[in-house]
Amino acid sequence: MTTETFKKSPWCDYPTILDHVQTGDLIECDEMGIMRHWAVYIGSLGANHYIVHRSGNDKADAVIKQELIQVLFLNRKCRVNNYLDERHSPNPPEVIVDRAISRVRQALVIGVAVATGSTLAGPSLIGATIESGSLLGSAASLGGPSSSGTSGSLGGSASLLLG
Repeated sequence: MTTETFKKSPWCDYPTILDHVQTGDLIECDEMGIMRHWAVYIGSLGANHYIVHRSGNDKADAVIKQELIQVLFLNRKCRVNNYLDERHSPNPPEVIVDRAISRVRQALVIGVAVATGSTLAGPSLIGATIESGSLLGSAASLGGPSSSGTSGSLGGSASLLLG
C-alpha cells in the first residue's frame, strides 16, 4: 500500500493493525456496530505505538488525547481508513501529526460530531477548508519522521507525548 492513494485496510484487531498503519493514517474503530471512533496514528517510540483521538463520554467532557494504540483498540475491530484522501489532497504525514499533537489536551465542545470523534479525523487534518474553521491548525514542527528520516518515529515530540 502506498500513501499516495486512498488507503483502506481490512478490519482487524490489535496488534494486526500495526501491519497496515503508517504515520498520519486515520484509524477507524467499530464501536459495537453502532458508531465509529476515529484516531490519528502519530508514530512509534521503540515498541510503543501512539494515537491521538477524541476521548470522553459526551460533549461536556470531550478532550483530544494522546494514548498508546492498544489502550483504544485492544479487543476491538479497527482498520486504516484514509477516506478523505479520495476527495482531498492529503498533507504530508508530518503535517498531519503536527496538527494532531498541537491539539492534545484541548477540550472539544462543538456539537454532535464530537460523539463520533469525526472532528479529529475530519478534513482539517489534511488541509481541507471547513466553514467553521480548521480544528487542527498548524503547529510547530513536532513529531512525524525524525531528523534522521526514520519513518514512523516520533522524532522530537517524544517529551511532549510522554510528559
